[in-house]
Amino acid sequence: GQIVFPMGSFTECEDELLLRADKVFVDSIGQTMHRGALKSVVDQGKFKQEMITGTIGEVVCGKIDGKVKNNERIVCIPIGTGAMDV
Repeated sequence: GQIVFPMGSFTECEDELLLRADKVFVDSIGQTMHRGALKSVVDQGKFKQEMITGTIGEVVCGKIDGKVKNNERIVCIPIGTGAMDV
């Protein structure tokens, strides 16, 4: 398994990495669908919001599981939002 954190506001990884992930976690679902690593696959119609496993906050709070198996491929996309900086 592996955990990948594509960082930045553009496409920092190949589409296949995102599409083959077992789980995708984000910090802001709304922002992530329009910026950063997911933008390209969303624009192409290959990735839908329902494919996001959940938010980083939900994992931290224990609402959903993060990694549960050693062979899971997880992508965690922290876009960042100004509201979280305050």
